[in-house]
Amino acid sequence: MSIDPELVRLAFQAVKDPRKWENLLRHLISVTPAKAAIITLRDKKTCQIVNDDALEAEYHSPLIQGFDFKAVAFYMTELRTIDPWAKAQIQAYPHIPTVMSRIVDPRTASDRRFFEWLERAGLRDTIAFELDRMPGHWTAINLFLPEIDTPATDHLMSYCKAHAEILREAWQSSQYVMHCQQSGQAALDHLSQHSVPACILSPGSEVALTNDAFRRLKDEGIAKVSQPSGRISLCLNASFKIEGHDDDLTVLRHAATDSDVTVSAVPFEPDPLYSMKKEKHWLLRFEIGTGAARSVQSIGYPLERLTPQERRLFEAISQGVSVQEGGQMLGIQRSRTYEVWSRVKEKLGISNAHELRGLMSVLA
Repeated sequence: MSIDPELVRLAFQAVKDPRKWENLLRHLISVTPAKAAIITLRDKKTCQIVNDDALEAEYHSPLIQGFDFKAVAFYMTELRTIDPWAKAQIQAYPHIPTVMSRIVDPRTASDRRFFEWLERAGLRDTIAFELDRMPGHWTAINLFLPEIDTPATDHLMSYCKAHAEILREAWQSSQYVMHCQQSGQAALDHLSQHSVPACILSPGSEVALTNDAFRRLKDEGIAKVSQPSGRISLCLNASFKIEGHDDDLTVLRHAATDSDVTVSAVPFEPDPLYSMKKEKHWLLRFEIGTGAARSVQSIGYPLERLTPQERRLFEAISQGVSVQEGGQMLGIQRSRTYEVWSRVKEKLGISNAHELRGLMSVLA
């Protein structure tokens, strides 16, 4: 059987957007004898279906096509643990397309509750095979047929054999893309837990990912996201710097706010195959200074020269804590604290902490 070019096109779309698997399953139903199709995560020991979030909420999922969702609800609550085909797959694992009626024949099964439920949906057979496997679970695709052992069974089997590897690679690739996106979001959320607003920008300054702390910046007018372009805009008084690089990043600006804001941009390569050849993405971190820090800046300290860590130590000491206490607040060792403080003094032209606190007392 020749390769179905439309399935290949839809598979590529599904890699980029997991929601597009719905379109691919509908296509399978339209071009093959299959009348229903599902993709399910299964427990490796029992081969029973694991609910996804949508199934838990309303027995609906884009990975289920051709079933009435009331029927799905009945299966999940009443039949999942007694599904004869699931039990059979513990021994007859469908590494490759497998006609399940040839493993457990519905016509001779002693317990017909599952098969009677299937027949009420106008279905009597399924071809199943693995899309992915992991330590405790595996992912299966099932294509359901209205009759057992007909020419349609052989036709669907030929189609599945011809396209199984395409479907498998597309599914695994889509999962990898989704996991990468989730990993990036997890890193941003980790910063958010430490009250560090952050976002990731594409090369055109469009916001790709944000954390909760960043979203609060929008309420304060510090950062805005233009619509529909998605480009970021920073308030005019935000100090913007690119850490340790000569790269250039242009961002929009809008009216100033009362906040003292430092925005640090770090470029990274999104595509290691073309390092230094393609446009970079950017990680932006925002630091909101205290009132004390703003007062110090107003008398001329070039705070933009400081790294985020140096600035936090500077701000702590300017508010009256000792150098050692400032390091403890930042979670760095004593020796490291004094190294950072030495760099702060050198960059800002400060002789010692007493000089800084003396200036602060004058401002007060």
